[in-house]
Amino acid sequence: MEQAKAKRAGRPSLAEAERLTDRIIEVATRFFLDKGFDATSIDQIAAEAKISKRTLYTRFPTKADLFEAVIVTAYETGITSIEAAERKLGTTQERLYALSLSLWAEITTPDSIALERLVTAEAVRFPHMARVMNNAGAHRVAQMV
Repeated sequence: MEQAKAKRAGRPSLAEAERLTDRIIEVATRFFLDKGFDATSIDQIAAEAKISKRTLYTRFPTKADLFEAVIVTAYETGITSIEAAERKLGTTQERLYALSLSLWAEITTPDSIALERLVTAEAVRFPHMARVMNNAGAHRVAQMV
């Protein structure tokens, strides 16, 4: 009886690779927000995402790169929801009101507050993240108004 050879899956499709990257960022976000940068390890993130460290390091060569991806992704996600409110039809007053409600809803979520605290706490180590926060957040919202 011939042993069946395990079929190698091969390279993931582009969509699968994007989903994996998104999952890594999602898991890392939870760890960074809950534990902070220093108390979060690549081992923890890889184990929770059910991937190898090699897979993680292929996408994010350093923990700092992963941290930056987490911050940028979180801000982009928040801004996208605010931009949707900005595109609503109506009078200027109605549009500004919708924009302000969306902005308030976004910045007062527990995750947004934790993200602001995390970026502030790590500002000395990652000063460019404060610029990312400003460019991705305050500057873009000011442009919408």
